[in-house]
Amino acid sequence: MIDMEFPQTGKKMMWHEVLFDFTPTSFTQTGDIRGLVQVEEGGDNPRDESR
Repeated sequence: MIDMEFPQTGKKMMWHEVLFDFTPTSFTQTGDIRGLVQVEEGGDNPRDESR
């Protein structure tokens, strides 16, 4: 599993990648990228940074 956070055009992004089902000749690889949701200071209301 690989998880990386990085900035992109002023937003915090997350890359998540998983490799599984290994056999002698193959494997499965999945990947997902998304904007991170942050909680405002002093509250529990998330702010969606993917917009």
